[in-house]
Amino acid sequence: MSSDVHQSEPRRPSVFLSYASEDRVAARALRDTLIAAGLDVWYDESKLGGGDAWDQKIRRQIRDCEYFMPVISASTERRSEGYFRREWRLAAERTLDMADDVLFLLPVVLDDTSDGGARVPDKFLSVQWLRLPDGQSTPELEALVHRLLRGDHQGPVAATPPAKPSRTRPAAVKPAPTSPPPAAAPPPLPPPMPPFPHLASNGIGPLVKFAAEVCWWVLSAGWMLFNRSPRFVRIFLTIWVAAFLIARCSRDREPTPRPTSPASSEEIRTTIKTVAEKLAGAPGVTVTGTMAPPTGAKAVVLTRFGNGDDNTPAGRYATAVFTACYGRLLTARPSDAGMLEWPGQASATEFAAAARQASAAFGLRGVYRPDDDKLVVTLVRASDGAEAWTKSFLIDDAEPTDAAAEIATEVLALLPARP
Repeated sequence: MSSDVHQSEPRRPSVFLSYASEDRVAARALRDTLIAAGLDVWYDESKLGGGDAWDQKIRRQIRDCEYFMPVISASTERRSEGYFRREWRLAAERTLDMADDVLFLLPVVLDDTSDGGARVPDKFLSVQWLRLPDGQSTPELEALVHRLLRGDHQGPVAATPPAKPSRTRPAAVKPAPTSPPPAAAPPPLPPPMPPFPHLASNGIGPLVKFAAEVCWWVLSAGWMLFNRSPRFVRIFLTIWVAAFLIARCSRDREPTPRPTSPASSEEIRTTIKTVAEKLAGAPGVTVTGTMAPPTGAKAVVLTRFGNGDDNTPAGRYATAVFTACYGRLLTARPSDAGMLEWPGQASATEFAAAARQASAAFGLRGVYRPDDDKLVVTLVRASDGAEAWTKSFLIDDAEPTDAAAEIATEVLALLPARP
């Protein structure tokens, strides 16, 4: 007896193919490739007959299929609405009941659309995408089909990863194992301190060498401590040292006298000549601290401003002011002005006593003050030593002739009127 042995055909894995109507041609090519490879492809043109409850059947197929393959392209990116988006959402919701390592979603891309900002459910971004230009077969697709036919439902899809992954992966997806980051290199150690010098033996030579080593050690230690200090401390110390050096150099620099104009120099020479002629022909008063008072009282006596033998810029300036002022007083009131030889560093009381000894009503003197580089001119009453008038002249700013004119004007205004 013979009988036909009917072996049941092995069950083929089912794949739900979801696409936009604009991609129908590429979806047909992809369908034919999958069917030829031995997969059971659910496709709307072949499985939906007239009168079928289309929406319910699609929901049932998505619920029962083993794999869901969304077809992504520029067409799906342009469309903000479409039934395929409902299919994609239903498939993404089904994955909520699946384990994280179950292979269910198989996204394919027909063109160069990237998942960077792609308009797909977030679940589609948790798996790798297959790139099938115009739905044509590729080695990656063949490898995937062989794997599905073997019933391998776990692990990621062996395919090229998306070009520009930009969206954040869902928290449920296990990240791929990565190698630990390389350990950061330890910071470099600071250089060691130089050895402290020791005096080896007595004598001049070892002592000089020891002193030099001590100085070098102090400089090296200070420099290393400076480099190890915080940045703001280093900046502060640098600014402080620079300011100290600038102030020290400015203090040691000798003040440069301001050159006088040719007219001023000529006026000084003329005044000196006039004063010399008047002193030779007119009675003057020239006394010292021990001389008897001269005959004939004077309204005012003058002593040399500053130090008479001082050849510094300040001394020359004081001499020029004194000469010009004395010449103006002699010119205005020749019989009321006299000259008194008296030390410039004497006190105001001593100078007033010398003026009284000369039978003068006032005494005029000028003292150079080096602290602020000024010539201080004071008119003192001989009777009580009180200051009748005083003013300071900055040597670098005041012209000698201008200062002399101002002094002479103030003194003449305070002198007693002529009888």
